[in-house]
Amino acid sequence: MRAPGRRCAALGLALWAWGCTPGVDARPTARDIAVAGSSLRPTVRYALHLAHPGSATILVEFSADGGVAWRPAREAAGYPSEGTVGLAASPEGRPHLYLWNAWADLGPVRIPAVRVRVLGVVSAAFPYDGTVTETVAGPWTEPLPGDQASLSFPSALAFLGDGRLVVAERGAHRVLVAEPGTGRVRPLTRPVARGRLVHDETRLGDLTLQTPSALVAVSSAGRLSVLVADRTAQGIWLLDLGQDRARWTAGTGEARDSGDGRPGTRTELHGPEALAMARDGALYIADAGSHRVRCLGTDGLVRTVAGDGTRGASGDGGPATAARLDAPRGLAVDGALQLYIADTGNDRVRRLDLATGRLETLWPGLASPTGLALSGDGRTLYACATLDHQVHALDLETARSRVVAGHPDRLSGLSGDGGPACEAMLNLPQGLAVGPDGALWIADTYNHRVRRVDPADGSIRTVLGGAAPGRPLPARQSLPHQPRQVALGPGGELLLAVWTNLELGDQGDDLGKTVLRVDPLDGTLGTVGALGTDAGWSPGLATGSLLLGPMRGVACASDGAVYVSNDTREGAGVVRLAAGGPAVESLRWPFLSDLAWGRDGRLYFLSYEPGRRVLGRLDPRGPAGGTPEVLFQEAPAGTPQTDRRAREVQWWSPQGLDLTNAGRVYVADREGHSVLALDPATGDWDRIAGQFASGGYSGDGGPAREALLQNPADVAVDEHGDLYVADQGNHRIRRIRASDGTIQTVCGSGTRGGAGDGGPARSAQLDGPCGLAVQPGGVVYIVEDGGVRLRRVVIPRD
Repeated sequence: MRAPGRRCAALGLALWAWGCTPGVDARPTARDIAVAGSSLRPTVRYALHLAHPGSATILVEFSADGGVAWRPAREAAGYPSEGTVGLAASPEGRPHLYLWNAWADLGPVRIPAVRVRVLGVVSAAFPYDGTVTETVAGPWTEPLPGDQASLSFPSALAFLGDGRLVVAERGAHRVLVAEPGTGRVRPLTRPVARGRLVHDETRLGDLTLQTPSALVAVSSAGRLSVLVADRTAQGIWLLDLGQDRARWTAGTGEARDSGDGRPGTRTELHGPEALAMARDGALYIADAGSHRVRCLGTDGLVRTVAGDGTRGASGDGGPATAARLDAPRGLAVDGALQLYIADTGNDRVRRLDLATGRLETLWPGLASPTGLALSGDGRTLYACATLDHQVHALDLETARSRVVAGHPDRLSGLSGDGGPACEAMLNLPQGLAVGPDGALWIADTYNHRVRRVDPADGSIRTVLGGAAPGRPLPARQSLPHQPRQVALGPGGELLLAVWTNLELGDQGDDLGKTVLRVDPLDGTLGTVGALGTDAGWSPGLATGSLLLGPMRGVACASDGAVYVSNDTREGAGVVRLAAGGPAVESLRWPFLSDLAWGRDGRLYFLSYEPGRRVLGRLDPRGPAGGTPEVLFQEAPAGTPQTDRRAREVQWWSPQGLDLTNAGRVYVADREGHSVLALDPATGDWDRIAGQFASGGYSGDGGPAREALLQNPADVAVDEHGDLYVADQGNHRIRRIRASDGTIQTVCGSGTRGGAGDGGPARSAQLDGPCGLAVQPGGVVYIVEDGGVRLRRVVIPRD
């Protein structure tokens, strides 16, 4: 149980009511109350949400003398209106909250043949006084055991001089460091999604990256540093671990080809994918987008050392600057000034003699080689044959190659830990490093793991990432990827659609691959759906998913099935995930944003297709999954904003939606800086908050239609009809009262950040709120796009 200072958020409690055999008092005996008293603070009201039955919410009031009383916040059949609660322990030692009725005043209660009657499960318990009580799921900063630290597409590895391993995560947009010996991992850079394009010097903890794609360790005058190539930001950062500073080192942020002879920060790069540093301090850069290898010399100037800027496969035996490469994505350099280049698109490794400038093909026949690494003695070159899901080794003296890791039949998957590495399954490995002891470390990218091959016996094991089978991960420390939307499951669990915009290759593949499940009872993280298995609830982080692209919206049907919008290279669609059954595509529709389940048993969806922005719905029970029905669509060009013609709406980018019990639909128009109300029955619509195309912050306490919003990203309706708005650009949550249409900030100070847990909701910092879900009793869950976290606040009705 958490200490009172943590405000007892998310207690793992179960709520029971005692029946009795005939003639026996219904109250628990002293023997039943194994733990007396409570760590909950007196004089503070606590909201307890019951997952079953009826999704009831009660308020628990603790008096100063330790007495406890409760009353329903929303009436639910079968619950008494007066009673007492107390803490106890289950036979397994797990804390529970027991409820028993003050039946003594009514005489003995006789319930034949019933000893204990389970009323429901408490999904959360937290102060009911408008405080941000806890970050339910989100980025971690403290060291974690390696097998509990979730990784998201690790793609590059490097060892520091003190033995620490540095990992670049493309999917989580961050750099991690693993301590030697303990295997504990912590982030070096700010663990947020897709950092802003700024090049100012900053603290490591404040640095936001976009797509870290390459690493190289640097040691100078006893100070340890890491150079990080950011493929999307088109540049290179120097992370000075000794001074805790990050400095922009090369690139302008523009993806263009530029001439030689300029300083690093004035030279455009185009998709830097790999780095290597020679002993003389020269930094070599695989500039994949320009099909070149470039060098940032010790004089601070950049020059081309290989590739003429044209995609192709030529130049062996001649000057490297006249040769043609195809998207090089791996580099290694030895002490004899031999530069090894993974010429990825040409399926070969080439060698450049830096003394003579001549290029040759060294190692043909590799399937899209990426990461390269040299053994400590310089005799062996390792390469990831990414599309074969293998790692190969080449003896540079004998020119003989062999497979050192990966299945002999080139099968992809996750298997083999504890056995021979050359029989294990990998999944598109992309990064390599050789440890101080000669062990080979592999960034098993699409398995979201780092694995180690033992130099003594050739066995392989997972060192970082994933979880033991059947072992859930702590959501508070393990939220990967970039959360977008949140929905409530039938048992009070939180379902998160996640977005991982991972650019790989010239096709720019977008891969999301996960729907997450956060259990508010025990704070663990799981997944919905796993590659090659039936969809359902599975503990831990899946190595893949039945879903093929980034998740934008998620909704849960009354039967517990989960619907998620899913972008792929073939288009966008809605996938249905049901426990015990396979994933089924329910709808094919372009540019889907959000989903919501209606009380009418139909699935509502938003599409922001250019020129045809649509609100539609689908009856999954219909033939072949149902035929989509367009309810509202974009008004013709030139339609006045005040003309509310039936079923035609002037909107710019409909992003988030929710429905009232009566079927009225609310939509957040993000780029239109407004919120709309739509009536599918009549076709009428109205702009109820914000001023179309005018962003800003104003209007608290007044009519919502006169207020200013800034990029509202989502909406959620509570049981009273009040509407909560994720005012993303203002880093606030605002509430519109159903009774009078006024708007008020209920959470967020307007300052971007992550501070404020345990304090007043209006003083807390939020970081780009983009998703909302509301439970009865004012329990609001907030997804933060910039903070990569899920937070919870209880907003009392005043």
